[in-house]
Amino acid sequence: MDYEKSLLNEINLLISWWVSLNAVVVEEAAEVSESHIVCCLSPDCEHLILIGDHQLLRPSTTAYQLGTNFGIDVSMFERMLKNHMPHERLTQQRRMQPNISNMLKLHVYEDLQDHSSVAIDDDIFGLAKNVFFVTRNSKEVLDEGLENKTKMVLEAEFLLAFCRYLLLQGYQHEQILILTTCSEQLHIFKKFITSSFPTCAKVRITSTEDYEGEESDIILLSLMTRVKLKGSSSSSKTDSQDVAAISRARKGLFMIGNMDVLSSGSEIWRKIEQFLLKENQIGRALPLRCQNHPDEVVFILEPNKFPVSGGCDR
Repeated sequence: MDYEKSLLNEINLLISWWVSLNAVVVEEAAEVSESHIVCCLSPDCEHLILIGDHQLLRPSTTAYQLGTNFGIDVSMFERMLKNHMPHERLTQQRRMQPNISNMLKLHVYEDLQDHSSVAIDDDIFGLAKNVFFVTRNSKEVLDEGLENKTKMVLEAEFLLAFCRYLLLQGYQHEQILILTTCSEQLHIFKKFITSSFPTCAKVRITSTEDYEGEESDIILLSLMTRVKLKGSSSSSKTDSQDVAAISRARKGLFMIGNMDVLSSGSEIWRKIEQFLLKENQIGRALPLRCQNHPDEVVFILEPNKFPVSGGCDR
């Protein structure tokens, strides 16, 4: 009886606290469903402050039909903007270096401005480029057959070898993040770490779906399993996840995937490909630059070609 009385008192306290709230602030409001926000509004609420980006991610739904047929995947934040509610647009970013943010200015944030604090380009040690896309132009498959799994294994091994190389350049584990678009590939990464790359054990590895609202100095993004099809119902969602992943890198962004497949089914990736080609930031091999011999560039195509010591042999 005493426990029940104590519990009721706590519930009454929470209710009285909730009723007295006169201001509610919602971060990442574009990803919060309208029903969840409405439940947080008390009768005494005077101010509702929504902060988010409706151009990227939307609220997730348990069934695709709930979004298409009933608009459950449209947040209150997005609906208010589309109905021309008064709002303020933030146009200055303080996270990404310009060589990363310039990609996003092509199709999502055309009026985006870089703060002076990110204008200084800090070269990534051991690399010839701060941004690079390693493209594997073999034809992707749609099923989970042996060919696709083999590609996941090869690209996981390549990124872990690259990660180990970055650690040898002096970067800390918390400065590096490995992102994958496939949850199945996460298990492959973990197996490789146990068997061949123990030095990468403390580096965070996660999927693009789970890594939202965070950031990292260097991001290694695996896109090999991202199959884009024109007219695909999930194309818009996956495009948004990819752009969100790109926007989380502060200093270095290195991607690996099949650009032919990505660009054939996505207008966003077509523009990104054009930008990367113009900036000479895409190719079949990753360009490395020794810190002691900056005039020499070595191109790495296979994971076993990364310098074991982290530098050149001279």
